[in-house]
Amino acid sequence: MAWTDETIRTERLLLRAVRDRDRPAVVTYLTDPQVREFLGGPVELPPDFDSHPLGQQPGVWGVQPDGSETIVGTVSITHRRDRPEISYNLIPSAWGRGYAAESCAAVLDWVWDTTTDDQVIAVTQVANTTSLALLARLGFAESERFEEFGAEQSLHILDRPHREYRASG
Repeated sequence: MAWTDETIRTERLLLRAVRDRDRPAVVTYLTDPQVREFLGGPVELPPDFDSHPLGQQPGVWGVQPDGSETIVGTVSITHRRDRPEISYNLIPSAWGRGYAAESCAAVLDWVWDTTTDDQVIAVTQVANTTSLALLARLGFAESERFEEFGAEQSLHILDRPHREYRASG
């Protein structure tokens, strides 16, 4: 499956490629202990991270609120476990504003509109009650629990919505 680098517009957000000017937000969501609490802890950035080009990962959208010039996190679709998997990261100052739900819903619509995949999965730690609640609001259902990265994980599945099509006439 080939992923795109196209932008997606929502009511309050622009989902776009991550750019070099977004580096401070990227550093925050990779190294902040709060953001990384359920993701294995802060990432140790390589010494050359400041010169590492950003925005070269198709399927990763920077989440840019209206009125801002930089992103507050990312939402992505990767292909894991034989299906597309959605994930997101937001810096703490963006929490509680509905950006995760809005950006994830938009990316899910993109998947349904541009692929033939029948399901999207999401995985989070069972202890991450905020992400579990978001997945439920988006319509995901828990499929299984398993141990990974030293913690109990929960795999959720969202089936392609059934849409009624009417012939024009």
